[in-house]
Amino acid sequence: MQKVKRIKSKTYRRFKREAKKAEQEHIVTKKPEITINYDIQEEDQGMEELEIENAPIFEFSGQIEEKENNEIVKLAFESEMNENQKDFIEEKEKIINDEAPVTSEMILPGWGGWAGPGLKITKNKHNVIKENKDGIKNTNRKDFESSHVIINETKERLDDKFKCKVPFGYTKEEYLEKLNRPISKECNTNRIFNKIIKPKTKTRKGTIIEPQKFITE
Repeated sequence: MQKVKRIKSKTYRRFKREAKKAEQEHIVTKKPEITINYDIQEEDQGMEELEIENAPIFEFSGQIEEKENNEIVKLAFESEMNENQKDFIEEKEKIINDEAPVTSEMILPGWGGWAGPGLKITKNKHNVIKENKDGIKNTNRKDFESSHVIINETKERLDDKFKCKVPFGYTKEEYLEKLNRPISKECNTNRIFNKIIKPKTKTRKGTIIEPQKFITE
């Protein structure tokens, strides 16, 4: 904090000038008593206002406890966090209800009974058609015990035909390392680069190339 100069009142400066003038003229003048309690209060109040204006918004010098800083930050982001949490909870509830198993019933009037205006439809085993929709119960979900995540339970699994088989002589880690290795000229020597991009089969110009044939396994 910058040092604040003390501001003296006009009355104090006037008496100071008169006393100095009397000393120069060798005139003995009794210096009156000056009461500046009010002026001192004004000075102190002005200094406090300057200190408040120059004070930082967040102070981390140890004068403000860490608990108070955490409360300030919490109040600043509390409203936004509450809105995001509310939207997340509503989204998760909607997903759980959409993916839950549902049993719907359809009653056909006139099957095994009378039908018409003014007659109540009686529900029996002959006129009721039940339709069960497969789904995942809330207790069987992977994110049942995790309130802060949503796991997609309807994601389709890849078939084996889309999966890559590890070549003979390689382990899983070695094959992944080979796939992640860069093949550009900037990352390899010229000999290694030509070896990597070398084709398995080489056909000379003018050679007839037969079309590929589909072979069932």
